[in-house]
Amino acid sequence: MSSYLIDNLRSLKDQHYIRKATSYNYWFDFNINKLRRYQNKLGESFCLVINGSVEENNAYVMPFNEVKELFKDTDLDPDRSGWSGTIINNVMRVRGRSLSVSPYYNAFHLLEEVGAPPISSDYEPEVIDGTIDNIELSNIKEFINRFNEQYRNAAPRKRVAISERIARPGAITDYLKRMRNFTCQLCNEIGFEKLNGTRYIEAHHIIELHKLLPSSYCSDNIVIACPTCHKKLHYANITYRSIDKHHVTITINGEDYDVERNLIS
Repeated sequence: MSSYLIDNLRSLKDQHYIRKATSYNYWFDFNINKLRRYQNKLGESFCLVINGSVEENNAYVMPFNEVKELFKDTDLDPDRSGWSGTIINNVMRVRGRSLSVSPYYNAFHLLEEVGAPPISSDYEPEVIDGTIDNIELSNIKEFINRFNEQYRNAAPRKRVAISERIARPGAITDYLKRMRNFTCQLCNEIGFEKLNGTRYIEAHHIIELHKLLPSSYCSDNIVIACPTCHKKLHYANITYRSIDKHHVTITINGEDYDVERNLIS
């Protein structure tokens, strides 16, 4: 028996920083030079993966942009070579700083959702520059609308990094989460409060990115969901039925949910 990570290690480690950890307390370390190489190559469009076993799925898969606050230069180990820490009871600790990482346990779908760029081999996109810090909510709609128009007919293609040029990798989902007030579009529960005071909610792609189909990266393909509903969307019996341009019916284990599409225009 082996784990998903071990079975696919060669292809995954090119796009994600994967470390083996002790299984009882998930002691880990990340080297600063290697982490910087991933940042230079992929921006923030990669995952930090802490794998606790080579025999079973026992790993934390964390998008770097969600946990980067724990990996600042001020939190480096005394020898300045990198960061070390532990995960105990789903809480990751790095030199006195901590973060709940329970949503990321065995979240292997994030390996495909993070860093699957929306571009076909013969498509040259217009560059949309900016950062999440200098784009206001009042005008980011224009950026997302332009993005949707550019990539409506372009399928995702792996290993072509463009997402860091569009505000930042999570700019579109960040906006949609705030637009939806961090509330699940399925069960209407508001996301839980994180240690830093912000709300946690997730984003699901109706057409999953790994299928490499056109329009899959656009805002109207994204549903804002709580961790529980997000897991259902990946592992329950799911069907989608488009009602019209503005709504889609999602059926989960026989129960229908009328979901408003996140159209930006």
